[in-house]
Amino acid sequence: ANFRVTSVHGHVYNLNFGEGGNRNKYDPKSLFTAKLDKATNKDMKIPEHLEAEASGCHALVLWLDCDREGENICFDVIQNVLPAMETTRTFKGAFRERVFRARFSSMCPTEVQRAMACLTVPNEEEAESVDARMEIDLRLSLAFSRFQTKYFRTNFGQHLFDLVKHLTYGPCQMPTLWFCVHRHCQVQEFSPKAYWRLKIQLRS
Repeated sequence: ANFRVTSVHGHVYNLNFGEGGNRNKYDPKSLFTAKLDKATNKDMKIPEHLEAEASGCHALVLWLDCDREGENICFDVIQNVLPAMETTRTFKGAFRERVFRARFSSMCPTEVQRAMACLTVPNEEEAESVDARMEIDLRLSLAFSRFQTKYFRTNFGQHLFDLVKHLTYGPCQMPTLWFCVHRHCQVQEFSPKAYWRLKIQLRS
């Protein structure tokens, strides 16, 4: 068999609001129902590259990270590769008759060989869960950022916004901020205390 090996740069597509990604045209409340589009970085031309590499190939083996994000990227790749592949051969047990998934925990030779010998199929449900998470993150983060920026601008005046233009919110950002603040408080409240340690010496 002849193999072609290539790669992608993270997610092939990014999620954004319609109208050319112009988020500023939306009222914060409407962000929860506004139309979303998936778009790719046109300068990188990843879809065109994948389509060109797929031409003439009979099977696709996906070696993406073995987590949900990797599973989602698998389907980004499939979307661009499958239509350009040869259809004269099919493979029993493959996803859509031509797609396989390698699952591995490291890139050492024995693990790569084991993964290649035990190919599975990509998990569409895990990929869709990432799509759902990305949509929730985008809608929630942008809407709440707009709400709290407006609230603080109204209630704390221009003084605050001479220093900070926007107050952002994010489902990952806020828990991380809590850990940082909590640790800072622990350091500030720390009171040094004396302690003793036993050191034993044995004589023969």
